[in-house]
Amino acid sequence: RRWRVRTWRGGVMSDTDRSGKRIRVVLLLFARSADLAGTRRKEYLIDAQEQVRLTDFVEKFVLSDFEPLRPLLPACSVALNQEYTGDLNTVLSDNDEVALIPPISGG
Repeated sequence: RRWRVRTWRGGVMSDTDRSGKRIRVVLLLFARSADLAGTRRKEYLIDAQEQVRLTDFVEKFVLSDFEPLRPLLPACSVALNQEYTGDLNTVLSDNDEVALIPPISGG
């Protein structure tokens, strides 16, 4: 692990808690979900003292940031690292990419 440590008044101060674990997760939004959220991409740096499941990520982070997505969410497909998944109990890892893909119609 790399820790950013800086010296301060002869002591050592850590910018990050050495016992803490953080994971980076990228959220990608498409079509109507991007329109409702007002963005297509957001990065999260999550303090993950315990395992973070996909369902926890969506509920605690995505919906708290983008409440307008709530009614659309049941119809969305979910992809984890560019592969569709139906298992919302999957545990997220550092640098995972989560995509919410709403139904799309065309003609």
